Amino acid sequence: MPTARQIAEQRLASGEIDEFEFDRIIRQIRPDISPENVMFEPSQNNSSLGPNDTRILKGGFVGFWKRLAAGIVDTLLILLVTLPVLLVVYGSAYWESDALVYGWFDFLVSYVFPIVFTIYCWKIYQATPGKYLVSAAVVDAESGLSPSTSRLTLRYFAYFISLVPFGLGFLWIVFDKRKQGWHDKIARTVVVNKKR
Repeated sequence: MPTARQIAEQRLASGEIDEFEFDRIIRQIRPDISPENVMFEPSQNNSSLGPNDTRILKGGFVGFWKRLAAGIVDTLLILLVTLPVLLVVYGSAYWESDALVYGWFDFLVSYVFPIVFTIYCWKIYQATPGKYLVSAAVVDAESGLSPSTSRLTLRYFAYFISLVPFGLGFLWIVFDKRKQGWHDKIARTVVVNKKR
């Protein structure tokens, strides 16, 4: 028996309803979904995307260079916030220390804050400030919706797996047809262009 989503997709494919009506039906099925969060083209055959499906409704997958630019913006923004705070708290002695962590406050500001900030932005906005500037969104690779907090947390920590072998997990974005880095594959996410 087909699901309500599959029926709506069939009606959209046949031209019986338009995209606005499709979005309205989807929101009735799942009220937590807003039209701008429905990223994938509907399919006649199934209600989710397979691992090799490249159909996207709003502009395609975001490639390596845009994601690199977004990462640089995010890094600079976090440094703009954290470095002055650390300078005020620890003074110039902070820069002279060889310690990996100067104290508990340093740990909170340098490590915990970037983790919480990044995951919060992904969850609430589907993008960090850098990704927002390049009109990108982090979405579930199968449904096109916002991923769960646990999956976004996994994605963040999977960055380290992507980084370890000379950044190969990030370079993988260049060669992958869905533009997924290893961290995306591990967390089952994709980064897509999102119209603002």
